[in-house]
Amino acid sequence: MIQFYIAGNYTAATEQANLLNVRRAMLAAVRVVEARGWFPIVPHCSMNHETPWPEAMRRLKNVLRGLDPKRSYLILLPGWETSTGAVEEWELALELGITVLTLEEALR
Repeated sequence: MIQFYIAGNYTAATEQANLLNVRRAMLAAVRVVEARGWFPIVPHCSMNHETPWPEAMRRLKNVLRGLDPKRSYLILLPGWETSTGAVEEWELALELGITVLTLEEALR
């Protein structure tokens, strides 16, 4: 089974903006599932949103380390470059040999 991990902005100035980022990640995952049939990992939805940022990143990096680089993708949402966490996830994916795609590339 091919898996994909969504990386993009979560933290924002307001709780409403955070929720919008979660919604964007979920909708992107649905689009990829519909286009490719791959299994989604959406970290925006995978833990208590009150988890301190360092602990959340530690857990998410462990998820990335557990992926099979031959059967997994990291998919970057638009604007990912402005997210410290997404940049760290991107760097780790490259180190691990996980193929990185933009959302647009994943939908082709």
